[in-house]
Amino acid sequence: MTAPAPLLRVALLRHAPTEWNRQGRIQGHRDSPLTPAGRRMAADWARRLAPWEFHRVMSSDLGRARETAALLAQGRPLPLEADARLREQDWGAWTGLRLPTIRQRFPREWERQEGQAWRFRPPGGESRDEVAARGAAFLASLADRWPGQRLLVVTHEGFMKCLLYQLILRRSPPDPADRVRPYHLHWITVSGGALHLEHLNALNLVGPAGGTGGAHP
Repeated sequence: MTAPAPLLRVALLRHAPTEWNRQGRIQGHRDSPLTPAGRRMAADWARRLAPWEFHRVMSSDLGRARETAALLAQGRPLPLEADARLREQDWGAWTGLRLPTIRQRFPREWERQEGQAWRFRPPGGESRDEVAARGAAFLASLADRWPGQRLLVVTHEGFMKCLLYQLILRRSPPDPADRVRPYHLHWITVSGGALHLEHLNALNLVGPAGGTGGAHP
């Protein structure tokens, strides 16, 4: 009997804060630089994750994720790779706006989209379903490339929520108290072409240093 392939384990986290985050503007596929505080946060995350074994670091190809990933990999002999399939949800015509501005300028369209749930799609953008599908397909494809490895993946809050909430809904029964927290690290495993939620909110990266919160150092 053939032994099952070793699991690929993926640690997901979002990029450090940017100038547009500070201004409350939607970034989508556009970009803004990390703030000085954001760069300090990423450097702190690198120190906190230093005892953990990762085989490589991957990120979205957007600048804010790539800069965060580079800071996390600093001082480690780790391969660093970026891919567009890890990008944030495309917000189309609403990119660069603030949510209060969208609600004020486009009240009917916002209300209609809010009622779409997973099919929520900004004008000219992509739906939450589409984000989850592209993310899941990409991460599943990595299992054949790097079975048994641990990947640190730097992506975006919207991307993580689209992907992880779909995995939460597959739980039997799903826990209604589960909430994806943005500045936390989340573990998933990949096997047989499928993603499995291993540990949600495994490590609070902005909380007190020292504890792993049940994560896997």
